Amino acid sequence: MTNYPGTLDSFTNPAPTDYEDVVSHSGQHSNINDAMEAVQGVLGTTAGSAALSSLSGAQKALNYLGTPALGDLNYYNGTSWISLATGTANAGKYLTTDGTLPSWATAGAAFWTNFTGSYGAAGTIYTVGTYANILRRGSIIKWTDSAGTAYKHGMVNSISGTVISILGTVSSGDKTFQYCILDAQSEVFIIPGNLGTSTDISKKSWATDTFYPLSANIHVGSAGNGTSVIDVNFNGTTMFTAKPTLTGTASYSTDFVADNLTTSYAKDGYINIDCDTASGTVPVDTYLTFYYMPASWRYR
Repeated sequence: MTNYPGTLDSFTNPAPTDYEDVVSHSGQHSNINDAMEAVQGVLGTTAGSAALSSLSGAQKALNYLGTPALGDLNYYNGTSWISLATGTANAGKYLTTDGTLPSWATAGAAFWTNFTGSYGAAGTIYTVGTYANILRRGSIIKWTDSAGTAYKHGMVNSISGTVISILGTVSSGDKTFQYCILDAQSEVFIIPGNLGTSTDISKKSWATDTFYPLSANIHVGSAGNGTSVIDVNFNGTTMFTAKPTLTGTASYSTDFVADNLTTSYAKDGYINIDCDTASGTVPVDTYLTFYYMPASWRYR
């Protein structure tokens, strides 16, 4: 007889030297037949029937899944077994997990990633959730106006909690915010020694691609005590109405935003810098950092 499905059976497995008066040969047949009939009674004749819920372990999983497609993977979600399909739709993807369940993920991150944001105040974007572990000074954000027609972008100046300070123009109703996987590109112009007023006070940097200007700032090796103003030009024409300025005994300036952030400048032109003002005690060893975004990034 069998105890299944109430409990699992534990049949005696006869040794080669056992006699039939110790382990009945016919009893062995009877027990295995009874047990098999009990299993069939639970399984029924249709895989996936309600009776299947009383099964456990690998047999239950195999019956529940039915016939998988070639290459399918299967996992348990805590309640039932789930088939994770392969197929052409997932070609090139990799298997990942959120710490609990597996899933397919696309190799490589998107160049632009959407995030929920809104106009907070002049020069700020309010976010839903914090992006402090993703964004930083130098990150690039693009968005549209309230009508969804005018393109805008800017560079992150700082981020605190859910408030992003942006070097760019954010207006009420602006939407469709996205951050770039890459930070702004930069070019450093070095003016060794004492800073003095002159044109072309450092190297010329030739644009290898069409670009959008973003911002510029000044750092010095040894601070002076006066006012220093440096102009950043493209082919000799300024890109900054509010020019990078260092005042007092400061060793670095704030960031100054370029004019017309969404006006592109063509490749093969050159960027040069002039010193318009160097009053008082002038700084020594000056570094002008110019930030920009390649125009092609806008469309990726």
